[in-house]
Amino acid sequence: MVPVPVETTQPSIVQNITNNNNTVNVSINIQVNTFTKENMDYLVERLQNDPVIRNAALDFGTAYELVHNNSDHPENQTIRKPVKKDDIIYVRNADDNWDGHPSQTIIPKIKENLERKLNTRFTGEQLLSNKAIREMIWQKSCSGSRNEADILKTSYTIDSETASSDVQATLHKIAFEVLEKLYAIYEHCDDADDPVVLRNYTSEIHWNICREFKQNLNQALVETGFQLSPQMKVVHVSDFIRFQTPLLEFTVSEKNIHDILTPGG
Repeated sequence: MVPVPVETTQPSIVQNITNNNNTVNVSINIQVNTFTKENMDYLVERLQNDPVIRNAALDFGTAYELVHNNSDHPENQTIRKPVKKDDIIYVRNADDNWDGHPSQTIIPKIKENLERKLNTRFTGEQLLSNKAIREMIWQKSCSGSRNEADILKTSYTIDSETASSDVQATLHKIAFEVLEKLYAIYEHCDDADDPVVLRNYTSEIHWNICREFKQNLNQALVETGFQLSPQMKVVHVSDFIRFQTPLLEFTVSEKNIHDILTPGG
């Protein structure tokens, strides 16, 4: 079994306190939780009155990060995936150790735990594939936690009315590059000996590719500050793939908004 490269003892916060020019290190122990025993009161209490939290709870990736990758609540970091290539996801157990589970058995439990405690349901576009969720958990395990303000940072929809033509062209150029890579992968498959299968909306493989395309495109957009709009449905992605026209919408993080949204720039 591959060891999990994280602490197996209770984490602590070390604060430096200066008193009469003497610095003293003070360790504050954090009571860590076990998987399915996370304390989500900080979210549940705001679900009814805070539309930002309410919308966040509908998105699996955001809900996961608010609970399991939130630096404001390190006690809830109960899930880890240290190795990208294997299928094992680790969860913290009652003995403060880590148990490894195959993704196909533990991911449904991760979903159910979030849905039950946040009184939500991940449906439609939020039904990510196990592969996509496995990849997401690995990425968040490697990148480290973020504070709640950053997780909930406002995004803005980018469309033809708000983005400059140069920005639109750049985003769709990236989208076409991702699509070309999918063509290269699937054109030699048994079920897809011709790339036209990507445009066959009656084919099951077409819809699987749409979901894969969306995941791959968001990964390709990470460094740009953009992502596909959460309102984008698989059917919209399908339209883009089938008709090769720029029908996609993107969002941009608040920190980049003033630099990017310059009509005619």
